[in-house]
Amino acid sequence: MIDTVGFKALIDYETFEKIKEKTRMTQRIDKETGEIEFEYDNGQTIHSNNYHIVYKISDEYWDYVSSDDSLDSTEKSRKSQPHKKAGIPHVRLEFSIPKILLGHNLCSVSMGLIYDAMYLVKTAFEEKYECTLPNMPEWYCYRIDTCANYILSNEQEVRNYITYLQKLDYPRREPMKFGSSGIYFPSQQNTLKVYAKGPEFKKHDMNRFVNVVEAYGLYEKAKNILRIEVEHKRRIRYITNQYNKQFEDISADRGQEIYLNYLRHDIDRLNEQKLLSDSSPEKIDKELARIKLKLQRIDELTMMFEKEDALEEMRIKTFEGYPQIMNIIGIFDCKSEMESITGKLLSGTSSKVTQSLAVENRIRENCSKKQSSTFIAVYYSIISQGQAHAKQAYERNIYYRALSAFRDIGVSLITNNPDENNSSDLGFPEDFRLDMDESNSYYQKPLQSMEEVSMITGKEGFLI
Repeated sequence: MIDTVGFKALIDYETFEKIKEKTRMTQRIDKETGEIEFEYDNGQTIHSNNYHIVYKISDEYWDYVSSDDSLDSTEKSRKSQPHKKAGIPHVRLEFSIPKILLGHNLCSVSMGLIYDAMYLVKTAFEEKYECTLPNMPEWYCYRIDTCANYILSNEQEVRNYITYLQKLDYPRREPMKFGSSGIYFPSQQNTLKVYAKGPEFKKHDMNRFVNVVEAYGLYEKAKNILRIEVEHKRRIRYITNQYNKQFEDISADRGQEIYLNYLRHDIDRLNEQKLLSDSSPEKIDKELARIKLKLQRIDELTMMFEKEDALEEMRIKTFEGYPQIMNIIGIFDCKSEMESITGKLLSGTSSKVTQSLAVENRIRENCSKKQSSTFIAVYYSIISQGQAHAKQAYERNIYYRALSAFRDIGVSLITNNPDENNSSDLGFPEDFRLDMDESNSYYQKPLQSMEEVSMITGKEGFLI
């Protein structure tokens, strides 16, 4: 359910300079003018199955200026553009949760395992650079990729389903198509990807593995996986802004009710945080004592509700508009976000050419590879431009052999109603669906615990 995540961990300048001593500087210089167009410091750590994480460190950040309500929409848009500033050193970390835990991402993992992966990344970074990063809950999250895996019988079924999606008409976004292996729906808010995992694993991950037998075993497994993935970036900032807006123009009574619930929730969150390996129990205990004292004073009616201070405390703290991971876990529901986006975007309607997929598959099943390519071309020529055109476009013997083959395998040259085709005609199971629940036999249930991870990896030493 969760794959790649991106974080920014704030550090002080002393730590910043210490890390820089062990990093590499990347520059782009205009040779004609000698001007440095950009430069940044970066480094990397190596994890399971040779998975590399590249880090960037910088003290530059984007400052988002709030719009003035008195301005018109054009002025607001111009005024709300971010401005780059310097003065807040931080480490930028981006990595795949399942690749850290498993060495690959052929298994989906739940949001509940995010701290386990973060701990391994944090430990490796601190050991290499001999420094201390902030506690994991305090890292600011600027990217979350949610995903769902569906297991089919073979790679051809996966490709057939993608080809089927590519033939639909989509009213919301124009998709990008990648052969029969993928279809993407890009946008500024999020990007939806549907792709065959086999080719993607072979291209990006297979060469990482030292154990060739293991690599080929995983590749065979990947061939059967249909992957749906959503990259969330601006969506995270939008959800955070919406959460903070709820405290605007709120009555004192309602504000106090929300504040009491917030303090009680904070106690639960801090108690959970104490269980993390990198937590500071003494610091957390002090914070718990402070919150409990507030609750006691409110309950005893000895403290008036200070609205502004309380509401400010409840608002989610952000860096570059993004929240800390301890807050996003409470406001970002991976499954709901996935279902909402896939429900909107993958609601295409049958197009006039959808029916032709069934014909293509029937020809491929009954003819040789070379014949199939020729006969499919003849078929499309006939249904799109007519038999007279096709007769002239192809040699006589090819044209009549194609007609004979069409008769033998039951292909009609009369256009049928697209709705009469079922999914089995299109080359994938008739009952295949994209529901993300246990009742769907094709849906891969995300791993929920480190015990499940250990059963796959055979390792137990890194549980936290």
